[in-house]
Amino acid sequence: MGVLRFTPTGWKYVKITVKIPMPKPLEQLDMTTLLQYMLTLGYEIDMIPTDELWLECDNQNDIRLYEKDFPDFNQREWYEIDHQPVFI
Repeated sequence: MGVLRFTPTGWKYVKITVKIPMPKPLEQLDMTTLLQYMLTLGYEIDMIPTDELWLECDNQNDIRLYEKDFPDFNQREWYEIDHQPVFI
């Protein structure tokens, strides 16, 4: 997923979408499911692909897993990699 950036119009579409019954309850909704559902509704989502390291981090357990699986990877580098935002 990466870094997300919502335009004001895109955020309006998110607010509309979360009022519609979705595959997961709002309390359990993750960004991947939200964006996939918005695509099925016909919303266009622009993105900028990257060849850089990408790890999806939804919670603290993900961080612990990455720290275990990538012990030599400097967590600070996560913030220094030149990621481009995803636009809706």
